[in-house]
Amino acid sequence: MDFPRTTITVAGTLPIRLRVIDVGPAELPTRGTIVCIHGAGGNAEQWKNQIAYFSQHYRVIAPDLRGHDQSERPRSSYTLEEFLWDFTHMLERMAVSEPFFLFAHSFGGPIGLTFAAAQPQRLSKLVLVATAPEMHLNPLIEIMLRLPLPLRAGFSISTDR
Repeated sequence: MDFPRTTITVAGTLPIRLRVIDVGPAELPTRGTIVCIHGAGGNAEQWKNQIAYFSQHYRVIAPDLRGHDQSERPRSSYTLEEFLWDFTHMLERMAVSEPFFLFAHSFGGPIGLTFAAAQPQRLSKLVLVATAPEMHLNPLIEIMLRLPLPLRAGFSISTDR
C-alpha cells in the first residue's frame, strides 16, 4: 500500500526537508491524531498496517526521519537532539496542537520518551514498541557516522544482525 506524502522543511542551523505521510478520514472531526516514529534504518512505511487501520478514524502522521528513505540526508551528527528537534518542528509544521497518540519503534523510542518527558501535556498516550530508553549503535557504525560524508561514501552500513 502506498500512502501520499507531503514534504515539509524543518528549520534549524541547517534546514532540512522531511517526507511525511499524513492521512485520515475524509469526514471531520477525527477521533484525534496518531503520530508514528520509526526506528533507525526504518521508514514511515513500516507502519503501513497501523496507518491503514487507524486512518479510518484518526489523522495519522508518519515521517521519514532525517537520513531515512525519502527524507533529506544532511551532513549532521544524527544525534537524538537533532531527531527530537526535527520531530518537534514537524509537529508545528503539521499543525498538531491537541494531545496526540505517539507510537514509537526501536530508536523512535528514545525520541518519544524524551519528547514525553519534556512536553507531557502534548501527549494523550505513548506506545513504545521494541525499544529502550537509550540506543547505542555498534561502535564501528558510530565511528563511520562521524566520518566526513566523502569518506563514508564508499562504505555500506547494514543493520542486519
